[in-house]
Amino acid sequence: MKKIFAFFAAALMSAGMFAAVTPKGTDVWDDATKTLTVNGNPASNAYINVSDIENLVISDAVTSIGDNAFENCNGLKSVSFGSSLASIGKEAFASCIKLESVTFPASLQSIGKKAFSQCYALTSVTITNGLTSIGQQAFYNCEKLTSVTIPSSVTDIGSSAFGNCKVLTGIVVAAENPNYSSADGVLFDKDKTTLIQCPGGKQGEYTVPNSVTSIGNSAFSSCYLLTSVEIPNSVGEIGVQAFSSCIGLTSVTIGNGVTSIGGYAFYYSSKLASVTINATTPPTLGGSALDKTAAALTIYVPAASVTDYKAAWTAYADKIEAISGGDEPAGQVITWDSDFCSNVKACFDSWEGQHVEENNTKDGITVTYTYSNSESNGWKGGTIDMYYQESILTFTSTVGNISKIEIYYYDNYGNTPNGWTLDATNKKFVWEGTAAAAVDMVGGYVYINPNYIVFTIAGSTPTAVENVQTNHVQATKFFRDGMLLIEKNGKIYNVQGAEVK
Repeated sequence: MKKIFAFFAAALMSAGMFAAVTPKGTDVWDDATKTLTVNGNPASNAYINVSDIENLVISDAVTSIGDNAFENCNGLKSVSFGSSLASIGKEAFASCIKLESVTFPASLQSIGKKAFSQCYALTSVTITNGLTSIGQQAFYNCEKLTSVTIPSSVTDIGSSAFGNCKVLTGIVVAAENPNYSSADGVLFDKDKTTLIQCPGGKQGEYTVPNSVTSIGNSAFSSCYLLTSVEIPNSVGEIGVQAFSSCIGLTSVTIGNGVTSIGGYAFYYSSKLASVTINATTPPTLGGSALDKTAAALTIYVPAASVTDYKAAWTAYADKIEAISGGDEPAGQVITWDSDFCSNVKACFDSWEGQHVEENNTKDGITVTYTYSNSESNGWKGGTIDMYYQESILTFTSTVGNISKIEIYYYDNYGNTPNGWTLDATNKKFVWEGTAAAAVDMVGGYVYINPNYIVFTIAGSTPTAVENVQTNHVQATKFFRDGMLLIEKNGKIYNVQGAEVK
């Protein structure tokens, strides 16, 4: 019996349950204050599983902390680092579950892999300029960490360095940093072509910037509060586990440029019910990419590509459907937010060859602009000056005949373009045709600062609208009292984007 007790006691000691502090070398232990002062470089596993330490003082003599040196010191509450410390080894403070804050010295150059992972109580991290490397998962699963600032000196950040930090709302990078940048609290490479890490506390909808071409491994993993994500056409690669365990995510829209989606990309995003992919060629799909999503998951792909997707994505063939689109019902409305134009010529020129997409699936309306005479005669003061019918805006539809165009403006002086009517009360020019496919905005002297444009496809008066796009985002749509309304996230909007009761 005594042998059995001794066996279990030894096991508990090894697990840290009764672990006492035995100072190493010149280290000093103060039992009254539960403070360990470390005077020599702690070797790997030097104080692993020692639960009695509450306060740790790293003296100025210490230059490095070994791997796992203080791992699972589950009584540790505070650490004071000396002025000579240059490196912290992997998992050096992992699972120090009571550690609340750390301030690193200017001498520190590297933080190892998982160095502070599972430090559940850690709320504050102060990184001084001088640090160059933050290891993979260095602060993984620090559940109370709210914000992080990356100084200009950091040139290497490992994957998921701040992963699964549930209340982390922002990662801010110094503007002078040569390798990294941030926008809206999200971590990118310098040019914002690779999205590296979305903070775990990010809420609601998120639209990936158009500059991004690659979404990194685990970039959105465990972002529990995200509900929907829009991925632009510029993105070609979605990394391994990119959206895994996003348990609040319900819908994702992926642009037409994607060529590969990594393994486990959406694994265990248990509420994900809608994935829309606009690429006509099926991207390569890693294993289990869409496993353990919502039972009612539907994968929407271009109608002409349904067969190809089912052949390529055999594990999800029964969930693949065509994106509604193409021959649209009468009365379809497409709203294009063209942004406010302070310089109308520059804005109109930027529309040259622009495509207004119908449901993000294919080209719906093409906008072109031409003018015949010299720029100095045709334009004055950043306004559109249509002398002698020189300037022409052309709207061409491939999804149906345009029956109505409304150009909403910020300000206007002068004449109404030929063939158009002016609704000054609602600040818009209105063109109503006879199912013509091309519409020319010509003639007269017009000064107009466009804000946004609404196109209505020709047909009989509808009783329901099947497809509406507002500001490039799909939403629920319906008619009430003859007015088209849009519901998104519990709020009701008109086609101009204004909230209505």
